[in-house]
Amino acid sequence: MFAKKILNPKTSIFPLSRSFTTLFPQKKAVFFDANGVIYWRKRNKYQALSEVVGDVSIADKTKLPPRLKELNILSSEGAIQKKDYFEEILDYFKVEQSLREKALHEMYEAESSVTIFEGVPETLKELRSRHIKLGIITDSTSSSEEKHDWLKKQGFSFHFDAFINSSEVGVKKPHPDIYNKAIDLIGLPPNFSAFVGHNRSELEGAKNVGLTTIVFNPDDETCVGDFAIQMFKDLLTLPILEGIFVFYRILVQVF
Repeated sequence: MFAKKILNPKTSIFPLSRSFTTLFPQKKAVFFDANGVIYWRKRNKYQALSEVVGDVSIADKTKLPPRLKELNILSSEGAIQKKDYFEEILDYFKVEQSLREKALHEMYEAESSVTIFEGVPETLKELRSRHIKLGIITDSTSSSEEKHDWLKKQGFSFHFDAFINSSEVGVKKPHPDIYNKAIDLIGLPPNFSAFVGHNRSELEGAKNVGLTTIVFNPDDETCVGDFAIQMFKDLLTLPILEGIFVFYRILVQVF
């Protein structure tokens, strides 16, 4: 599947090339979700806990019981520390004292063991060469420092122009404040920026503040955006991120 966007030919400024409609404005910044877009995990903390105490029957964090969902929100917004959050999870499942240390170790190990999606380092480097600012907008119970360390362990060290972490700013997606904090830090109007995500509500939240949305690795078929890509590197083929390369192609078509 190629990167694509459904265009209305009636809105085309220059009928010879429909991609011309995406040239103005070109995107000068791209924000990314972290987990599910930049990296992925082989197991989540509940799967890790199951390996110690037996099946806790939670593989999908979108289907958490109310109490665990509440704890996740509190930790993601910085209201409670991750250590206390994990301890509360153990309390919820009535984990025996003799197993708690091992359970916590496995949960932390699962949280920190990430795998970078194919093409991420090369694609970000190329986008940077096109003078596009790059940022992260992540909902997380872990600190930004921890997340940078996870990436470094995978041999991926990259300086983002903005790194917005829900647990450090006190609000999580899809609340508009978390997107606006990133936009303000970059210093560009929202219509000059895009957001790459995999979750429906987070994509809708980005769209609501004026960001162009790009779907990658969608959770399910309900995820809709302005663009959709199959491989991370397909970002480089999107007209809104090609800048002068698109303009050159149009000139070739004209002349």
